[in-house]
Amino acid sequence: MGALYDIATWVNAHALWPNLPVWAYVLITLVDTHITTTSVTLYLHRNQTHGSISFHPAVAHFWRFWLWVRTAMPTREWVAVHRCHHAHVDTDKDPHSPIVYGIWRVVFFGTGLYHHAAKNKAIVEQYGKGCPDDALELLYDKLSLLGPVVTLV
Repeated sequence: MGALYDIATWVNAHALWPNLPVWAYVLITLVDTHITTTSVTLYLHRNQTHGSISFHPAVAHFWRFWLWVRTAMPTREWVAVHRCHHAHVDTDKDPHSPIVYGIWRVVFFGTGLYHHAAKNKAIVEQYGKGCPDDALELLYDKLSLLGPVVTLV
């Protein structure tokens, strides 16, 4: 029991936000969620999937990193799955159709559907063209699960 107490004491003493009021944690969660949603909407969807907007490389890099540490999905995989969705909307080939999978599964387990479809290398090869293909993306791909671990640490 003493070792666990010592660890907990050390963590509390060295935490980034020790002893914050509940409202502060709620605010941090809302800001974090907003940045993640904005990253998906603007960077992955508008910039990478459709090419309808462009960003300074520093901004694009921030969003790539943020999405790696929050979703564990490399850019190319997300884009490929979403382009596949657009190519096969609401058919059995749509990787996240609410018609095929049910609205509640898509809403609550949509990330899992994306990760499952991203394992299909044919989808990634066919629909992932034009995405970042550099050493950073290779790192994010090979160490995808490390991203959320970085967040937790």
